[in-house]
Parts: sequence; structure tokens; C-alpha cells
Amino acid sequence: MSSKAIRRASSSSMLGACGPSSSSTYRINELGDIQTEPPRHGGLTNAGLEVIGEMNRLRMVVDGAHASPDTLRGILAASRHPILVSHTGPAALRPTVRRHLSDDLLQAVASRGGLIGIWPLARTPAGVEQLIGEVDYVRRLVGVEHVGIGTDMAGLASSSIPTYREFAPLPGVLLARGFSEADTRRVLGGNFLRLFETVTEG
Repeated sequence: MSSKAIRRASSSSMLGACGPSSSSTYRINELGDIQTEPPRHGGLTNAGLEVIGEMNRLRMVVDGAHASPDTLRGILAASRHPILVSHTGPAALRPTVRRHLSDDLLQAVASRGGLIGIWPLARTPAGVEQLIGEVDYVRRLVGVEHVGIGTDMAGLASSSIPTYREFAPLPGVLLARGFSEADTRRVLGGNFLRLFETVTEG
């Protein structure tokens, strides 16, 4: 593995390194295309492939949030470990949100053992109820073991969970929606712990 790949792995945020981040998330960069800009590379680049390989070697969690559909497909094909998409949602429910994923991509992430964090983007008064509706949709689509909450708390201007105070009622809301106690624990952190342990401990 080249020293350049090691440096990319230690500083990448577009591919979700669990460590120091850079400003690559919101701009076209050498690793691959992103959701919020026109495609330039046709998906994951060779540099991106190197980064995925090095992250796998280091047993780092790969996060596909912000990656374009083709880049995300490339990540899924390249990674030996399950991946995280830390903050997104089902495009089927909100097709105008460019950061959300199609059903086939949600299923592809889950089929590799991955985890989908539902983003509490609040553009309507529905707020938390809309968030839980999206969690429920993904649960029914791919299984409860592949869904969680991705607050994006420091990066989302319009959120139904702007602070930890708003997070506190979520167990009761999930239980009222018909989630079991075990599934509520999975959604609110258990699934992430499973993924983290799978990747980092082997």
C-alpha cells in the first residue's frame, strides 16, 4: 500500500474514516463523486479504492454518507467489511432530497451486513414523527438490524434532533410505533455497536 493511500485513509471524510476528517465531504475530490455535485469520475476512483483497502487493513469503519450512488456501489464492491451510511434516508419517501438513497442501494448496504443511519432532516412540522416513519420504512425494507439514527447533530441546520434533549423521547416514540424493546435498543445504538465490533475486532 502506498504512503499516499495511507495519508488519504487517515484524512478522508467523504468515505467516512473514523478519525480525523477533512473538507472533502462537500467538494469534488480525488476519491470519488459525491451526491451534491455533478459526477466527474464515474464513481469510486483508483485512489478511493486504495483508501478502502487501507481502511479495511486498519479495521476502520467505512462511511458512505455523501457518496454518489455509483461511488457507493464502488465502496460496497471494494470493502471486505460491512459499511456504515451514517446519515441518509429513503428516497422513496422524500425523492427531492439528494442525500437520500434508493431502495436498491439501501438493500445493497444491508445485504453486506451494513447499517443505515436515518437523518433527522426537518423540513416539515412532522419532525420526529417523520424521522420515525423513515426508520420504520427502512426496517420493513431491509430488517431492523440494519437501521439506526444518524443525528448529524453538528452539521444539520434544520433537524428534529438538534440536541441530546430531543433524542431522549425516542425510545418511547419507537415503542408507541410498535417496535419491541429489543428492536428499540438495536435502533438507538445496538446496531452500531454490532457493526463497530464486527469491523474493528473481526
